[in-house]
Amino acid sequence: NMKKETNVKEFLMKYGFVIILILVTAFFGITTNNFITVKNLFSILHNAAPVFAFCVGAAMVIMSGMVDLSIGSTMYLSAAIGTILIVRKNVPIILALLAVAAICIIIGIINGLVIDKFDMSPMIATMATMIVIRGLAQYITNSVVISLPDYLRKLNSLKIGGIYIDIFIAAIVLILTEIVHRRTSFGRYVTTIGNDKKVAEKLGVNVRKTTVKMYVYSALMAGVAGILTAIQTGGVATTFGSGKEFVAISVAAIGGISMSGGSGRMLTGITLGVLTLSIIESGLNFAGASPYAYRFVQGGIIFIAMYVQSYQAMIRVKAKKIESE
Repeated sequence: NMKKETNVKEFLMKYGFVIILILVTAFFGITTNNFITVKNLFSILHNAAPVFAFCVGAAMVIMSGMVDLSIGSTMYLSAAIGTILIVRKNVPIILALLAVAAICIIIGIINGLVIDKFDMSPMIATMATMIVIRGLAQYITNSVVISLPDYLRKLNSLKIGGIYIDIFIAAIVLILTEIVHRRTSFGRYVTTIGNDKKVAEKLGVNVRKTTVKMYVYSALMAGVAGILTAIQTGGVATTFGSGKEFVAISVAAIGGISMSGGSGRMLTGITLGVLTLSIIESGLNFAGASPYAYRFVQGGIIFIAMYVQSYQAMIRVKAKKIESE
């Protein structure tokens, strides 16, 4: 009986959020009209496209046992610079996007170097850059709303084969990140650092170089998310990207990416995390729930996800002790 109970508990710990996703989808499908339709599924994926983008970058950092709290501010600065260059300075779109990419690379380099060179806590370092970057974005926008021209707003409804173009972009960044994480030396180094930074150094991993690279990757993905969000919302406002770093942490936790680093799957983990939060948000909207209800539910899900992770860590420690004995 004890063994059966343990097996059931382990199964629930491993597949709990998959079960929650299925149950939540079924619940909203039964209690609301037109929730489980192809049209609504594409609408959910369309709205979630920027979330996939910034979450894959954040997950790469989390996989190393670190964190990037500057994601939302980087989204804001990226979208602000891109919009100002196109709208006010009449810069060609390609050049504006290259300028955004350059800014993101600089942000990533600063984050990585500050954390590694000064041995600063990633949370403190990226909290500082989060505040500085948002302040810079508010300065260059004068804290006013900057609207995109109509021809760029129309990109939001652009489809290829009946599927929104940003869904394709989200799929590309998701698959690209999975390949980078699983098939490149950089991805393996990130996981090695997440398992044990000192061991990684002994194995010859260039920790500083890898740290800078993963923060650059996170900033670039935040830049992509910023551009996609600006196109979806039709412009840039002062609250742009606010709180997105916590969404990324939630998604990683739900998707089974360890907060202490070293374990997790990008493709399946991020997809599960983003879909769980997006379907709950969409379902609550369909049900006509208060907009604050989503925050309450999101907080509860994060709590469950963190409990699951701490329980799994405890099981791993116990298993190691038994092995050593």
